[in-house]
Amino acid sequence: MQQSSDLLYRFDPSRMPPGESHDGTGEILADRVRALPAGSHVNHVDLVVVRPGATIGHHRHGPDNEEFYVVIVGRAEMWIEDRKRPVHPGDVILNPPGGAHGLFNPTDTDVWLVVIEIRTPSPPPTA
Repeated sequence: MQQSSDLLYRFDPSRMPPGESHDGTGEILADRVRALPAGSHVNHVDLVVVRPGATIGHHRHGPDNEEFYVVIVGRAEMWIEDRKRPVHPGDVILNPPGGAHGLFNPTDTDVWLVVIEIRTPSPPPTA
């Protein structure tokens, strides 16, 4: 097995201009760690900081991708479809193809996430 010690990314807060995400509220910082080239199954890897009181708006992806949220720091509330559940450091949340999701930081500290979006095969057309 080939091993690589190449550093893919080093965090730099200056690359994270404030904004919002999916019509959420409050301040979100996001940095596209890696947008992979055509032919890869990974659409992107993002480093995201959700500021206190901010939300990643409740949104739905198409049937051709799924996302994984990996909680690195902080605690938040995650909406998956119409269910709300607490998430903590070390949690990995799957947002399935076509699934609706969002996130709210109800605390007074930042929540850090890694978001990985992967292309999935499109479902066959229905007759």
